[in-house]
Amino acid sequence: MDRAWKLALVGLLVTACAPWGGCADPEVKPDKKVVEATDPAQIKAPPPAPEPPPVDWRTLSKGGFWEPVVLSKRKTPYHILDIDADDTHVVVATFGRGIFLSPDGGKKWRNFDKPRKRSKRRRRNVNPNEPGKALKSNYLSGVDLIGTDLWVRSIGHGFGVMALRDRTWRWWSSRQLKKEFLFPTELVQQGRIKTIATADGLWETVNNGRSFTKKGAQDGLPSEYLLSYAVVGKDGPDALEGQWMGLLNGLYHQAPVRPTRTLTTANGLPDDRIDGIHIEGSRLIVRTPKGLGISDDAGESWRVVGERQGLPAGQIYDVTMWRGGLWVGTAAGLAQVDPATGKVQAVFRNGESPLRNQINVLQVDRADNLLVGTSDGLWRVTPGSQNAVVGQEGACQVDGSSRQTQHPKWIRPIGEGFNRFIDQTYMFGQTWGGQFGVHKGVEFNNAEGTEVRAVARGQVVYADKRPSGANVVIVRHDERYSGRYVYSLYVHLSAFLTQVGTRVEAGTRIGRVGHTGPATNDHLHFEVRLSMEPGDGLKDAISVNPALFLESLPGRGIIAGTVRNKGKRIKGAQVYGPMVPEPQETPFGFFEAYGKNVSPDPVLDEDFAVLDVPPGVYPLTVTIKNKTATACVKVEPGKIAWAEFEF
Repeated sequence: MDRAWKLALVGLLVTACAPWGGCADPEVKPDKKVVEATDPAQIKAPPPAPEPPPVDWRTLSKGGFWEPVVLSKRKTPYHILDIDADDTHVVVATFGRGIFLSPDGGKKWRNFDKPRKRSKRRRRNVNPNEPGKALKSNYLSGVDLIGTDLWVRSIGHGFGVMALRDRTWRWWSSRQLKKEFLFPTELVQQGRIKTIATADGLWETVNNGRSFTKKGAQDGLPSEYLLSYAVVGKDGPDALEGQWMGLLNGLYHQAPVRPTRTLTTANGLPDDRIDGIHIEGSRLIVRTPKGLGISDDAGESWRVVGERQGLPAGQIYDVTMWRGGLWVGTAAGLAQVDPATGKVQAVFRNGESPLRNQINVLQVDRADNLLVGTSDGLWRVTPGSQNAVVGQEGACQVDGSSRQTQHPKWIRPIGEGFNRFIDQTYMFGQTWGGQFGVHKGVEFNNAEGTEVRAVARGQVVYADKRPSGANVVIVRHDERYSGRYVYSLYVHLSAFLTQVGTRVEAGTRIGRVGHTGPATNDHLHFEVRLSMEPGDGLKDAISVNPALFLESLPGRGIIAGTVRNKGKRIKGAQVYGPMVPEPQETPFGFFEAYGKNVSPDPVLDEDFAVLDVPPGVYPLTVTIKNKTATACVKVEPGKIAWAEFEF
């Protein structure tokens, strides 16, 4: 071992031992000549325990201090969406696999997930009125350890709480809340009041969930579609006191002693969409798609930290304070920021480390380690320790091709200032992991009343209520595709702003978002259909993927391809690997090969297609009956990256 490595090792041991007052050397025996002091005046008070030292990024970036956390023996990677920890427990929320709970700080794990469907014979012996013994959904966006309870927020089935002492559940979904696709984003407790922020307003309980009260537009909320939420009580800084709400179009502050205000880019924020709010002492930190906003004066002025300032490119998913620095998890890596100056001190990019996928959540555990939840697993960062070096994986070798088609490129049916991102949990042709029927369109989740616009030039051929109760507008477009008439459908509208026979252009207002018909939340269901006949698109038409017709977000591309067994389509096959950062409230986990009752594009003949993928190289995997096929594609702006899987 050369001198440089010896010095580095000594430095690491000092770093590891310093927070606990030093490490005793078992080889050194006390000197027998030392006499203990008996005079109180001679007894010196022990020095105060030093603060944890700042992380030495140079040692961290070598990859030698990243420890993979093994949650189970399952080979398929876990998509981690949230982590919480207290003095005893660590709990992890996943996309599709329920929660993992550790009672000993992360050494042993137990999985809680939704039970699989039982046979009819066994179901007869189950009392449907028995108190809940199991999780109601495996698709979870958040977990919160509060006292002796574990609160769970799901993506599509409301929220629930598990008593840690006896592992029993209570759950609130459509029966109690009238809606269940609320997309709960935050849970905040103040005294006896627990408040859950959702895409359908605030839900409060003062009796630990026995009943809930909704607060919405009628109570003065500027919007019921809440992306983030935080509360500062009377014991906090006066300037920050009150409720802070992250909206699609600004940061809303409702204070008891100062005027209500909404902060936007005009006030110095990097973007109007506020994905997260973090209060660190007297400092206010917000996450937006274009970077962080850091304020020391309650939003009067802002320091912006984004890609231009050195953050890894892509969506920011979480931030946390750890060992003197502000740590930022993004779609492209991990960064350390000085919160006082906004200077990016170090960057740890995906591909330059064990990390390969987007960082969704950061959490400090009881041992002062940093837990990093990604889309393909959980890592523990322990600076100062001597964990085994984890091998680094470079970028995969591209074996897929790039394609371009002659699809019309339409604008999005939701305008600027609202949620224009496609719901990534229930895309075209998918079943959400078998929970629902095959989806014939895509979803744009927005508050009721949001304007809906035509995506391209054409004529309104239908504007009425369907037998299901859903208000629907259908436009037949002037431009044909592959010799067929093209129709766009706008479903679940709360109001019509057009009528049959009206000529429309791209951007013409035709309706408002709602939840009429079989809908469990406010959203626009958008479809594309092709037909050889110039009718209304309801008969003799096939449903195709809207992702191939809508314009990608700026700088984004498409991943598409096939999953076949000797030329036969494998319906429902799950493909892992790509990354779609937005929207955070309905996150991307995997995509499925198309199911029944939908059709591939007549030109591409694809089995899957995903829009809005950031440029880059992506390894893709599909596992069918313990057999795994892989592919590697390069996504370029405005192009289709093509992959083929054969079993």
